[in-house]
Amino acid sequence: MTVYSPAAQRFLLLLCLLQPLRTEADEKREWLEIALNQAVYSRLIEVDIRDGAYWISSQDAREIGLKLPENSASAIALTSLKGVEVTYDAMNQRLTLQASAQALGGEQRLESSQREAPAYTQAEPLSSVMMAYTLNYANSQHVKQTSAQTQFTSSGWLPGILSSSFNALARETSTASTRHNTRLMTTWQFDSPAHLTTLSVGDNITTGVGWSRQVRFGGIHLARNFDLDPQLNTLPRQQYSDTVALPSTVDLYVDGLKQSSSHVTPGQYILETTPTFTGMGQAQVVVTDINGNRKTVSLDLYGTPRMLAQGLSSSSLDVGWMRKHYGTLSDDYQSSLLTDAGWRYGATQQLTLEAHAEQQREMYNGGLGAYWMPINGLGVINGFAVASQGEEGAGTQYGGGYQWSGLGVSLAATTTMNSAHFADNALLSGAMPLRRSDAVWLSGNVMRLGTFGAGLVRQNGDSQQSRYLNLSWSKSLGRGYFTSLSYTRQLKEHVQQLTFTLTVPFGRQDLLNVQAQGQNRQWNYRHQTENNNDGWRWQVGQSSGTSGTRYADVGNVNRWGEWHIGANKYGSENGWYASNEGSVALLGKRFFLLRRSDAGLALVSTNGFAHVPVHLENRLVGETDDKGYLLLTDIPAWSSSKITIDPLGLPPSVPATNVDITALPGKTQAVLADFGLKSTVSVVVYLHDAQGNALPMGSRVVVRGMAGNQMVGRDGGVWLENPPLPAEITVFMSHKTCHVTLPPAAGRQYIQYGVQKCG
Repeated sequence: MTVYSPAAQRFLLLLCLLQPLRTEADEKREWLEIALNQAVYSRLIEVDIRDGAYWISSQDAREIGLKLPENSASAIALTSLKGVEVTYDAMNQRLTLQASAQALGGEQRLESSQREAPAYTQAEPLSSVMMAYTLNYANSQHVKQTSAQTQFTSSGWLPGILSSSFNALARETSTASTRHNTRLMTTWQFDSPAHLTTLSVGDNITTGVGWSRQVRFGGIHLARNFDLDPQLNTLPRQQYSDTVALPSTVDLYVDGLKQSSSHVTPGQYILETTPTFTGMGQAQVVVTDINGNRKTVSLDLYGTPRMLAQGLSSSSLDVGWMRKHYGTLSDDYQSSLLTDAGWRYGATQQLTLEAHAEQQREMYNGGLGAYWMPINGLGVINGFAVASQGEEGAGTQYGGGYQWSGLGVSLAATTTMNSAHFADNALLSGAMPLRRSDAVWLSGNVMRLGTFGAGLVRQNGDSQQSRYLNLSWSKSLGRGYFTSLSYTRQLKEHVQQLTFTLTVPFGRQDLLNVQAQGQNRQWNYRHQTENNNDGWRWQVGQSSGTSGTRYADVGNVNRWGEWHIGANKYGSENGWYASNEGSVALLGKRFFLLRRSDAGLALVSTNGFAHVPVHLENRLVGETDDKGYLLLTDIPAWSSSKITIDPLGLPPSVPATNVDITALPGKTQAVLADFGLKSTVSVVVYLHDAQGNALPMGSRVVVRGMAGNQMVGRDGGVWLENPPLPAEITVFMSHKTCHVTLPPAAGRQYIQYGVQKCG
């Protein structure tokens, strides 16, 4: 038996008294790593250990993905949760939780957006002035007519884009001659992609909403413009929710094409699908856990362009003076100020609200509307109501409709009713509204039988009524063959018309089109280039009936524009015509002749290196000219386009450090894709001392006028790239320095100086 001294006994007694306190302090609070169903949480969690139970805050429990009862306390014992097993690993300071699917909660929101494209160098904005033109001349036995339509556009010199269009006409007959030049539209437009907003000053067309009528005006236009971000989907998104027990990958496929891929931790997730079409589509959600188990769920998608996603809004404001006699007079505007304002808002995924107001002189007009999709896939219902007050009194307008698409079938029905005194800005411009308009359209695609369509239209004016019935059928017969049949009947006057069309291809560039319509028969044979490529085009045709016509046309399309010349015979009258269209552009300090195009431009520069192959979105589009330039047209304004040069087309002395540039014309219409190519001069010299020995390897080499230091290599060799010649070189060795000057050697890309003495 061991006997302790009194001092030792007092020490052991103190340890016994402190031991419960120390154990309680160790077990009261720990900061532990949490693993839920093999998914490790991103941060440490504060855990209280009481009598073998593990307590964490309710907020932390929800964040790691556990489902808690309603009205839970601020802290909860993990062992009290049904379906949750807890294991404490003291060595690794980890708390491992194994939870059933019923015990998992959380809310992980997944977006079905595409993966971001790789970041490339951005093309620089380029100042530009461009004139697009269309010239026409026609000569017949009684009339000679010359016309020119031009549009001037300037950008890069000031914020935004300034454009102005004109129409000139000279006409001579046997009895009179007329000449006039008319300004059509002059507008300065500034786009802000960051705010998805467009501001225009000058001639515009009011925006309004879908059920309002538009007018031309001159003034200020401010509106939300979703086209500034083509990747933004404004349609309502259908949600799909599920729970996973293990870390998993969720892939979304729409009509067989992969749209997105997301990683989720155990718990509930919500996937918002993004319909990119109108009508019914098939989506598949594929969930794959870390063990390789896969689950596939199919669901239907339904989208309509008239609706907005929840929380998304769109508005427009137009203030100015209404345009009169557009195309005839250049500067004819109403003296009274008009206002047109529209607003759309996605209240929920199933409901989009609209509002609209107009005002001019004594006329006031305001209305509300909505698009409602009560159940996904069962169609969209819309309705609107408008009240107006004009010079002749109060008026109203009501309307609504229904639209459904799915399984290859589309149905649309609309109706609009106007009272006798209804007034809006379009009425003040002289456009009388119909008192009532009704339409029903049904179309469907029947496998192997083609596409069928039927429509019934009724229109009631103040003085006349009309009703039309339309039936149609069309079918692609394969290999470019196409046929269609259309029947139209005006029910009140019992007037009917049957039209038959047949298209027969001859190779990939020739096409014969035959059409029969009542007593009229016509045919047309056309030869054209594929995909609008450069080359010759021609066509001949003939029509019979009350006005028999024969015509022939030949033309050519090239990078400088397009021209045509042709002849026609109408009855007993003969005539001929000629036309030419294209553009003249000043990009920076260079002039270009090109086709007429309303898209963006990208000027590719290889800094004088000629015949370098250039690819647009991995498709060969040409090579640089003798001065190292290539102009690319039809570049999307607000979608990034990747421009790539082929480095194999460069001389060996030209290193291509950057072969990809992203072009986004956007605000400036034209951009410069300068790849910054430079020819390099490589110099090799072997430095020896006065005794003929190679300088020590690793010595520091400094070249005057050249940034950075070089090192002496084996046998005193030094490699220099683009040194200023003559080159003054200083070599720093351990205890001394030496100097040498390399003479110039113009016109050479690789220079070998051999052994040079450094003294």
